[in-house]
Amino acid sequence: MGSGGLVGREAELAVLRGVLDRSGTGGTAAVVVRGDAGIGKTALLEAVVADATERGWRSLTVRGIEAESVLAYAGLLAAVQPLREHVADLPPAQARALTAALGWGETGGAGGDRFLVGAAVLSLLAAAAVARPLLVAIDDIQWVDRESVEALLFAVRRLGHDPVALVATHRLGQPPPPAADGLDSVTVEGLPPAAVHSLLGRGYADGVVARLTAETGGNPLALRECGRTLTLAQRAGAATLPAALPVPERLSEAYARELAALAPDGWRTVLLVAVSGDEAAAPIVTALVAEG
Repeated sequence: MGSGGLVGREAELAVLRGVLDRSGTGGTAAVVVRGDAGIGKTALLEAVVADATERGWRSLTVRGIEAESVLAYAGLLAAVQPLREHVADLPPAQARALTAALGWGETGGAGGDRFLVGAAVLSLLAAAAVARPLLVAIDDIQWVDRESVEALLFAVRRLGHDPVALVATHRLGQPPPPAADGLDSVTVEGLPPAAVHSLLGRGYADGVVARLTAETGGNPLALRECGRTLTLAQRAGAATLPAALPVPERLSEAYARELAALAPDGWRTVLLVAVSGDEAAAPIVTALVAEG
């Protein structure tokens, strides 16, 4: 069991802790955690925040909200609000640009200069990191506005020997922000059966765990949801499992958005895969070719 009760994520946690260890050594201390909805990206982010707090770090948290992704600098406001006291230490031009962008001062003029805003964030983080190291934690970076992501990554890439690190999560299937290109990344996969046993707890037969793992792809959110719906007899393998396991509402919503973007031929392919009796690709390909 990993930090904060995480199961089977020791390798991923080691990568994230390595980012904290590298901060202040002269290189970019940033990583993007990628994975499907419900796979545990947020739990990993929360674990590294907790780890940083134990080390005496200060954490600045940004949570991407799809509805706010069009609001310029909304994410940056959430990140640097706790550092507002350091604005007085910035060069005047940077201070004007930042306060205008965040609504802390008069708008217009330098407030539209992205370079000055990025430079201001760089100066702000460096000033705050003098007291103690900083971790910028961004959840669902794909839904953070472009301007905020650009400003934060502009700063983190240039901080060098300042003790500042950045960890962000990104949901696969959603376009990543261009500003994150080139950053180190770790992809979170489904849990193996041994870890699923630990996640679900006692009372699950090996065969039941094997089927749950196979049908959910080892997705922790789906596993917990399925586990809650099974009777004690079903968990123990003494009763037949339902033909179709339940899908958590959060996962249904996530994949519904992705499916809605498919063209008609894409929908047809998904339907054929759904009704297929096994995982073999050949029958599906044959059917698609037959339909043109």
